[in-house]
Amino acid sequence: SLPNMNLVTISKAIGDVLYEKGVIGHVTVDLLAFPFPQNPSSHPLFWGIDLNCHMTDYSSVIYFFDFLMEGKLDQPTGHYSIQAFQEEGYKKDDNEHTEPRSFMYCKYLNHPGLMSIQYKTFFHMCRLESISFDLEKRMGSTFLLSDCLQSGVIAVITIGEDKKESLKSMKEAMHFIQQHAGDAPQKRGMLDDARADEMNVNEVMSKIRMMFNTMEKKSKK
Repeated sequence: SLPNMNLVTISKAIGDVLYEKGVIGHVTVDLLAFPFPQNPSSHPLFWGIDLNCHMTDYSSVIYFFDFLMEGKLDQPTGHYSIQAFQEEGYKKDDNEHTEPRSFMYCKYLNHPGLMSIQYKTFFHMCRLESISFDLEKRMGSTFLLSDCLQSGVIAVITIGEDKKESLKSMKEAMHFIQQHAGDAPQKRGMLDDARADEMNVNEVMSKIRMMFNTMEKKSKK
């Protein structure tokens, strides 16, 4: 999202200020990147919208991603790469044959239809429809369970060579959930809505489809 920005410089500047204030430990900074209104083709602008002085879901999932990949992060750019798989296997000392990896994370997906699906059935259907993680290529989809499946809550992380491939896998995973868990209840009107710390699953799926279609159009230009 910020191709020409040195993330190490930004992180160090924020870290120095926090250290002066006595803050030590895990810190997560949320940045919102957006096109420059007067010149959309120029480098994006960004705002800092949140600062969490503790381990968050988003920072912990990066450790999970790194555990699955066993690759290397280029800190200034944020690009991640792994050793390319060859027929004779991975060569950890080969720095020439590398492949990029990118991931997309949906940390909270609440679908009432998941409550009626058993673990065995759910993951059996995943295998049948190729919604899985390839251990050799280190790409695909993984589900993170914060509770039992009968709670109706699940998280998804999808991994590909680039953002488009990760987004495509997320779109397929969402379609799989909708296909087997059924259509989620539509969001009620504003007057009837009770306050709830959850997002409507239909809105999440709709946004992912919209993001994928937008990226498809850009790649065809």
